[in-house]
Amino acid sequence: MSERMKIQKLTDSIYLLNDNDEGTAYLVLGTEKALVIDTANGVENFYDIVRTFTDLPLVLVNTHAHPDHVRGNVWFDKALINFRDRDAYYDMFRGDYLPDAIRGLEPCPIENLDDGDTIDLGDKQIEVIAFPGHTAGGLCLLSRKDRVLFTGDSVLGRMVWMFMDNSVTLSELCRSLENLNS
Repeated sequence: MSERMKIQKLTDSIYLLNDNDEGTAYLVLGTEKALVIDTANGVENFYDIVRTFTDLPLVLVNTHAHPDHVRGNVWFDKALINFRDRDAYYDMFRGDYLPDAIRGLEPCPIENLDDGDTIDLGDKQIEVIAFPGHTAGGLCLLSRKDRVLFTGDSVLGRMVWMFMDNSVTLSELCRSLENLNS
């Protein structure tokens, strides 16, 4: 197993994957598919790490397009992300600051995921909630069966990072919070 990646079993079907306290991801197991939420920094083969827990078909969703959430996508065939973050997604794989493990690798293709979409894992449905704020294409994922809301960086304990290039206005963030509350 990975020395960087710390794995914590939260429930019988949900795992937290902590990439050296530099990024987090989740694995949600269903009866027919498994959901991978974010892929951390890409320093290690994230696909192989996930495969140690399940052989179910995988659905990969990125909550938003920042490096600590998408760079492990290079190890996957396809990802779902909100297209308001499309340009930012591809920008995360350009430049000299890439980890050596993914330098020269291409990001996987992406398909659009939007508010109101549902991901069917068999025994549970994951609801997609658009949450512009931290990024324009921020998403939250709700598993009513597990009573868990996965927020990416949209809702943080003490602050919301909104000073990055693809963040939205404070008023749009407030609308996102109001929508989440309803």
